[in-house]
Amino acid sequence: MIVVPQKEVDLLRVTVLFNYVFEWDSEERYKRTRDLVQCDGRYGQGVALGLISLCNHSESPNSDYEFDYENDVIVWRALRNIGPGEEVTLHYKVPIWFEMLDEREAEPQKALV
Repeated sequence: MIVVPQKEVDLLRVTVLFNYVFEWDSEERYKRTRDLVQCDGRYGQGVALGLISLCNHSESPNSDYEFDYENDVIVWRALRNIGPGEEVTLHYKVPIWFEMLDEREAEPQKALV
């Protein structure tokens, strides 16, 4: 995890990484305010290294994550068995900032590995 301090978030917003960050606030104030937006300038941001940043959003995800602020990592786990070739999905836990396809009509995604 690369932690981006709050004072640098405005710079992050003008990069392609905007779409791939996680709110990184050890106090998790956004859970109380419930007014979080993607790449919110009120909080630091985390750029996760590895495949989790490439997971698509789903309203019925097959994986979940939680933050380990002490070790600067995201703990990622399956919510059920995920079959070979099945896409791994997450719920982004922020208001969606893009147009969603109806999951029932979307083409199934094949895993790259």
